[in-house]
Amino acid sequence: VGVTDTSESITTTTFGAESTSAAVSTTATESITTASVGESTAVVGVTDTSESITTTTFGAESTAAAVSTTATESITTAFVGESTAVVGVTDTSESITTTAFGAESTAVAESTTTSEPITSRSTSSTFTTTTTVAYDHSAITTITTTATSTITSTTTTQDPSTCRNGTHILDNGNCVTIDQAIITAVNTLRNNPTNSTVVAKTLSQYISLISNSNSTLNQTYKLTANEIDTYLANITNINLIINTTDSILVAQQLNQRGNVMVLGASFTRGIGGQVINTANTDNITNSFSSAAAIISNQSITGVMSLNMLIIDKPTTYKDLDKSSDRFLASSVIVVALHRNDSASTPMNISLYFQVLQEYHPNRVAQYYCSFYDTTSLKWNESGCTMPENNTAFNRYECSCNHLSTFALVWSPYVTPCDTSTHVSMSNGSCLSKPNAQLETVNTLRGNTTNSTVIADALSSYISAITDSNTTLNSSYTLSVNEIDTILSNINNTNITINTNDSILVVQQPNQGDNVIVLGASFTRGTGGEVVNNTNKERVTNSYLSTAAIINQESLDGVTSLNILIIDKPTTYENIDNSTNKTVASSVI
Repeated sequence: VGVTDTSESITTTTFGAESTSAAVSTTATESITTASVGESTAVVGVTDTSESITTTTFGAESTAAAVSTTATESITTAFVGESTAVVGVTDTSESITTTAFGAESTAVAESTTTSEPITSRSTSSTFTTTTTVAYDHSAITTITTTATSTITSTTTTQDPSTCRNGTHILDNGNCVTIDQAIITAVNTLRNNPTNSTVVAKTLSQYISLISNSNSTLNQTYKLTANEIDTYLANITNINLIINTTDSILVAQQLNQRGNVMVLGASFTRGIGGQVINTANTDNITNSFSSAAAIISNQSITGVMSLNMLIIDKPTTYKDLDKSSDRFLASSVIVVALHRNDSASTPMNISLYFQVLQEYHPNRVAQYYCSFYDTTSLKWNESGCTMPENNTAFNRYECSCNHLSTFALVWSPYVTPCDTSTHVSMSNGSCLSKPNAQLETVNTLRGNTTNSTVIADALSSYISAITDSNTTLNSSYTLSVNEIDTILSNINNTNITINTNDSILVVQQPNQGDNVIVLGASFTRGTGGEVVNNTNKERVTNSYLSTAAIINQESLDGVTSLNILIIDKPTTYENIDNSTNKTVASSVI
């Protein structure tokens, strides 16, 4: 830049090529401003300018807002790209106005990792350049170049596999923890939505989440068996099938096209579920389904719709029955009907269950076709036949005369024993009291950490030493301190072992459904019972032999309550040799 006789200053503003910038306008009174960008060369020579020169320049391939620069009695010019320009002006009386933008500017979208759909905007534009020159109030030259601009938007939804793993899941486009998704599903259902599709989809999603979760969520955020029953029954006026690898949920009008009637559903582990109707019943019953339920044709008179949920891995139901020797062995089937009148038709539903590998008994077992009684909180066989083993399809088959939540359950098969001389062991065998005492003491003094094994052995030991006419070496008799320690070491389980000689209870106080375990009781000749806040008054107003009940407020923060009541505490009869006190009751 060469300048002669300027009275003030020179200002230079420069932007690098391929930059992003808002437009800049620089004006200086009695000054020269110029900018050089990229590989361009600009020379401005001015002699005796009366006012100012302003130059605004933007690099090629840059993004800029539009700028208009006007200077009275001034020179304004811009250079872009690989150009060379020389402007020389002497004694200008008016003005030059130039607005310039780099050709073919490009804006590049930022890259952000998100679980939301990603929108990318690409802008490609060639802008307008207008130059108006007036010299000495004479000829005016205007040069205008115009081009169009194009904006392209592209939306890409994130691949769900980038979120789904052992701890997170894609839920409505958001990557959240499985625990968060469970809480959302539970809250949605407990808000009692009236949209049946929402209820069905949320219930199915909850089953999948809870089946594949190692969640340690508070029981507050886990649906009870009664809640699942209720939500399924609340689904009305839709034809919907939700089939996943974890469950099948069917809500169907019974009358389908072509005189086809919906009768039930089946589920096969690793494959999924299928609706059973009058056209495919034989095919389903002659297959290796994990679980299936079929309502008889005679039972669907007056029925408008059938709701059925088969849960492959029914973790919610695994430890529901804490008070009896009933253990889950199969998938769970929940059934509800909607009738067009209040008339009741005799019900008959056929049930098919395979024993699941994870629930396979570790001892000789007796199987039962049961429903979950939400009143007594127990598995109940009332109204159901004894299951028959179909070896051809490796399953048990039975039928019931009512609808509910069904499953195959098992209890230890016990060889009949003369309890005066023998002990029924947990594996179904029958041992003499001396042999049972030897076996259980060796187990309890061994290295096992399995709480169920320890509890079974301790209960059997108490039965072995009760009323035993055989005196074993004292080395095979547990001390009072050993019994205390063994009971304390039982944890992380929910178990109740009730015999004619003792009751052993290891329970979490909070059992859900507002049931709080408070203790245990024992009645001679009858056996024991778990005491909770719902049966406390009845138990305390009965002719029990002994009981222990802890104040509910004292159980805050308690994760396990272990109680052993020994009806005839022979171990404790002569333990105090320093006073004249003698045991007068059962021991807790």
